[in-house]
Amino acid sequence: MANGGTSSRGLRVAIVGGGLGGLCAAAFLHRAGVQVTVFEQAPELSYVGAGINMGPNAGRVLHHLGLTGAMDKSGEIIETGWEFRRWQDASVLFSQERGERGERGLRRYGAHRYFIHRADLLDILLSVVPGEVIELGRKYTGLEQDESACQLSFADGSTAEADVVIGADGIHSTVRDAVAEGSPTTFSGLCAWRCLIPALQVSQFALRPAQTLWVGPGRGGTWCITRSGTAHGSTRSRSPRCGNGTRKRGRQPERLASSSPSSRAGMAG
Repeated sequence: MANGGTSSRGLRVAIVGGGLGGLCAAAFLHRAGVQVTVFEQAPELSYVGAGINMGPNAGRVLHHLGLTGAMDKSGEIIETGWEFRRWQDASVLFSQERGERGERGLRRYGAHRYFIHRADLLDILLSVVPGEVIELGRKYTGLEQDESACQLSFADGSTAEADVVIGADGIHSTVRDAVAEGSPTTFSGLCAWRCLIPALQVSQFALRPAQTLWVGPGRGGTWCITRSGTAHGSTRSRSPRCGNGTRKRGRQPERLASSSPSSRAGMAG
């Protein structure tokens, strides 16, 4: 939401959500000289999460923030992308070779494809977002707009004014309800298990700089190595055991870690 009549350098921009999207937006706005504030409901920025597969289009965005060197250091440059393997015998159905250190992909797309742990990517973005623009413990509850400004309300009773409000508060966004009619989510019947496995517990095959996807009937899996010394794995399946689509924590990934014919990190289902 925005109010017109203000030059870009005089804008006050509020970003609701201090995750990866919110911090990236804040970094660009701050670099452009815009007065930006990030409102994050958590009392501290969370380093939870697993591996993130970043395509060259995302890599180019971070390049414009001067973060290519940090990504090369903390992320794993993918040399083989979209390596599809048959679940029965691990035979390769298709692969996208990007060359040693991803040089072929770099020439074609202008950036590398990375696999990186979410915590590492969060640290990289925080390096270009001043701490004083991030306000923690500010849970957004509502927004009102008139001709002069937008007013945000928070759970602690406080308010804030801005000319532009950016909703970066995730799939269950509450900011979205201020600009579009809310609609209930519909469970697709698909569920996923994600896990991180210490690199010392997987075979050398699983440590290749490749994004491997196992294809099976009604289910599939993927893995890739992260620079932080862990292999990220996930499985996806369509099953009545998935429940109603709610997030659950459990030990399922540990049982799946040995399912691949080629590696303990293979998430073949």
